[in-house]
Amino acid sequence: MTSRRRFLSRAGLGSAALLAACSGDEREVPPAPRPGDAEVLNGLLAVEYRLVAAYSAVRGPLRELREQEEEHVDALVQAVKEAGGTPRRAPATRPERDLLALEREAIAAYLDAVGRLSGGELRATASAIMATEAEHESLLLADAGRNPLPSPFVTGRSR
Repeated sequence: MTSRRRFLSRAGLGSAALLAACSGDEREVPPAPRPGDAEVLNGLLAVEYRLVAAYSAVRGPLRELREQEEEHVDALVQAVKEAGGTPRRAPATRPERDLLALEREAIAAYLDAVGRLSGGELRATASAIMATEAEHESLLLADAGRNPLPSPFVTGRSR
């Protein structure tokens, strides 16, 4: 028959072993980028180049959004390099006039990309940029005198 003292002693040792195994100093290593990550990121980079060109033609307070788009380009260029790829260069394009449609296209591209990227850090970067593009969409809607919050969900589609 097992004594109470012996049972508690064994339980204590088992708990101590479990805690030791769970509380190690080892840090979780983020997954290495997959070969397709650079391709996905380069697709996003192409959209950002179009946004930079489009906001270059804008006058007034909304022109400040170009600076944010340029920061998105810088972040994506760095992410492509870290994923082992070569960042695409900005193509020579004419500025697009329909900024709202372009912002929605960007949001949809980021929504698609988040699920295709391999690592949490890449997904976090894409998600953060997507959130900013949704803010831009709201600003453009407000500037046009429309409801800046037409939906409780970010979809990248016209509502």
